[in-house]
Amino acid sequence: MGTSPDIPPTTNALSKTDVVSPSGDSTGGTDSSHETTSTTDTGSADSSSTGQTQTGEITSTTQQSTDGLSETGSSSETSSSTTETGSADSSTPGQTQTGEITSTTQQSTDGLSETGSSSETSSSTTETRSADASTTGDTTTGQNPSTTEHTTGDVSKKVGSSLNTASGDQTVLNQDDGTTTSQTVIITPHSDNDEKSPETVTLGTVTVQSIIDLTPSGGTGYTYDSTTSSYDITGAGNTYVLQSGFSTTSTDFAIRIQASNVILDGNYQTITGSGGSAGVSVISGTDSVTVRNFGGINYFNNGINSQGDSTTIFGNTASENNYGIVSTGDSATISGNTANDNGFAGIKSDGVSAVISGNTANSNDEGIESTGPTATISSNTAENNNNNGINSDGESATIRSNTVNSNGIAGSDCNGIDSDGNYAQISGNIASNNNNNGVDSIGVSDVIIGNEVNNNGKSGIYSAAPNAFIGTNTADGNTQTGIDSEQTSATISGNTVSNNNYGIYSAGSDAAISSNTANRNTIGIVSYGDSAAINDNTANSNNNNGIYSDGESVTIKGNTVAENTNSGLVLGGGSGSVYNNKFANTNNVGGVSNPSGYTWNQAPSPGSNVVGGPNIAGNYWSDPTGTGWSDTHTPTTTGYTTERYNVGGSMYDNAPLVKTRSSPPSPDPNPDYPPSHPNQPSDPSSRSLINIVPNSADLSFSVEGNQATITLDLENIGTVTLSPSARIVLVPINDPAIPIGVLPASYDSGKYLINFGVQIPSSPGTYTYTFQPEMITTDPSGNEVLMNAGGLVTFIVTVNPDGTVNCTLGS
Repeated sequence: MGTSPDIPPTTNALSKTDVVSPSGDSTGGTDSSHETTSTTDTGSADSSSTGQTQTGEITSTTQQSTDGLSETGSSSETSSSTTETGSADSSTPGQTQTGEITSTTQQSTDGLSETGSSSETSSSTTETRSADASTTGDTTTGQNPSTTEHTTGDVSKKVGSSLNTASGDQTVLNQDDGTTTSQTVIITPHSDNDEKSPETVTLGTVTVQSIIDLTPSGGTGYTYDSTTSSYDITGAGNTYVLQSGFSTTSTDFAIRIQASNVILDGNYQTITGSGGSAGVSVISGTDSVTVRNFGGINYFNNGINSQGDSTTIFGNTASENNYGIVSTGDSATISGNTANDNGFAGIKSDGVSAVISGNTANSNDEGIESTGPTATISSNTAENNNNNGINSDGESATIRSNTVNSNGIAGSDCNGIDSDGNYAQISGNIASNNNNNGVDSIGVSDVIIGNEVNNNGKSGIYSAAPNAFIGTNTADGNTQTGIDSEQTSATISGNTVSNNNYGIYSAGSDAAISSNTANRNTIGIVSYGDSAAINDNTANSNNNNGIYSDGESVTIKGNTVAENTNSGLVLGGGSGSVYNNKFANTNNVGGVSNPSGYTWNQAPSPGSNVVGGPNIAGNYWSDPTGTGWSDTHTPTTTGYTTERYNVGGSMYDNAPLVKTRSSPPSPDPNPDYPPSHPNQPSDPSSRSLINIVPNSADLSFSVEGNQATITLDLENIGTVTLSPSARIVLVPINDPAIPIGVLPASYDSGKYLINFGVQIPSSPGTYTYTFQPEMITTDPSGNEVLMNAGGLVTFIVTVNPDGTVNCTLGS
């Protein structure tokens, strides 16, 4: 049977003779004239050891009254409890033995437990069965049975105390012999069907550890060197409590621990050195040592220096040393310490899988330094350090929820968090007002998410390794860059960057920059890498440009770029495609040095576009007042128009987005126009006055992937000349044409240009698309109506078995 973890000593708890009720309550009642006898029998013990703990099989029976109360005193009632410890034979110092403990309680009818009463007398008898021992500090008392008188309400003071009276873990301090008992209590509920049947209480494992005062007088498990004023602990399995602070002249240590499973409790005392090696030294080869509760460890090379594995360093203050706390062993836990004003690092950990949490490391040369792999560094505060707040070099480190502000002296390249190891997880930290970068990461495949990095001297986040993921961070007011990514294949997504010089800066190829908000910077987003994808971002109100790109094969789509002072989009060179963006700036596009390298629309295809229309095609061209080109053009059911938009120079958007209307205008119910209509023919046959026909010589057809773009000139061969402002459209007639929608024509030199996209069917065959030419005009009431403007226009698309595609005009 194993032992439970070491439990710190307690001075305020329940007596071992107190009764635990089925509900886990221990109640001290008051009744008169009752007598309770508690007998402890320790058997088969033969020992002369010091600091030994022995336990065996313990059973306890308590007679309870009919109201369910477990009473050590009740009128005309007597209850007894017998505890027996057996099969203990040991002569090992500090040894702990455990056994199985059960307790049987005779209950009263109300299920409660009561102890004590006025004028009540209790006695506890301890005797040794088959034992020959005179053990010191042991639960076995040899052949000298002892009887302790208990006065009412003072049982816990006379015998001991427990932290918890309910089911669960309990720690008992036996004040007579200085030992602690840690036990797990499991209560089996009393049966309501048999009110007087015994109730079984399983107490589980009992671990007893010696508590030893650490004094210059010396004692069990340690020695004291009066020449240097230093302690050397060699006894395993004990808790040592420093009784008073001291100064040492030792050049090696003030307190050294050479044994495993030791708790050293500083008792909030202060130890002071004169530059010696360590205040507290835990030597290599030890494990499971705890160093806790030192009020001060000052003026050593290392305040605490642990070389053992599985060390716990908790609740200490280590200041004015070269290093506050140093741990080189694996699986160390360093938590709740204060390590300020040390000459080098406040906390330094070199072991594997260290946990460094909840510490304060301020005003050191470096706050927290961790070099071992798989370390967890969380919830620490590291501020005003000369170099880095947190410096992590190990692989696969987790750095989360730390506050690292105002680190790095002027002129230094030091950061709030400096992470050099690969596969780091850096999340939820606050890193602000640091001299260099808030977070500086050079590890491969680091994940940097959910951090707040504001007002740093250079960048909020700086990443210089490939495959980084940088997401959902907030970067505000950094002098140079909110987020700076220098290497390939970075993903920068969902961040909010504002009031920086560059909001987001990406220099590596194959970057994915998406769904970020980059407002009120000098430039919102800057990308120099080839094959970058800059998608679905918002870049508004920047003092210079919204987006700047200078790379080959770049895709820029789905972005909203508005109200930027200089230009919405600046292309420094390179090539790529720019489509499905909303630009609403005074100057939407600027600085294009290679106009032929970019396309400004894709072949229209179904899908929600950036302004909510039903097709993805070109871009929406607006301005800060909402009266730009796309705003003022006629809405269409397709959400785009084939009237080309001149982006600048020789660059055209061939399918610019416009506002979307819900359906085509209703056809004129009377094909013979109202008499007042200016274009009214004298009879239906006179419609030849307006006759829009296609010009087959001007048909062009291009294919890209599974999209085809058809361009055609229409001309009026009727006898009436139309003005350039006449609005001609092709209205889809047959099923294949209906998904394409109404096609508006743009007037150019006497002709009407139609440009539209077709989704190429995947199966070979001949596909016919039929449209009716119409002219949009108004009736006498001012309502828009469609007027037939010619014969049907038919496009025939042929998909050949070899995959080639042809397009012809039907007759």
